[in-house]
Amino acid sequence: MTWLKPYVEAWEGEFGGTPVFGPMMKALGPLHTEHGTAEVLARWRKYLRAADPMFASPSRFAQTFGAWKPKPGLKELPDPLKKEG
Repeated sequence: MTWLKPYVEAWEGEFGGTPVFGPMMKALGPLHTEHGTAEVLARWRKYLRAADPMFASPSRFAQTFGAWKPKPGLKELPDPLKKEG
C-alpha cells in the first residue's frame, strides 16, 4: 500500500474502521493518476466529512468527484507523497 496510504488514513481517521482496499484502489486509482494526490485527497477528505458512514464508498466518491471541488481561494494542500528537492 503506497499511493493509497493517505486515502486509507483519511478513511480511518474519519470513520475509525478499515476500508476494503480493492474497491478503494479501483475507484481512486484513475483519479489519483489524473489529478494527483493533493487534489484527490483534498476532495476525498471533504467527501468523508460530509458522508454518512453507513453509505460512504470510494465508488460513490469517484462518481461524484466534481462535486467535491474545494472552494476558490483556499490554499492548495501539499502532495504528501512528493519528495522535496
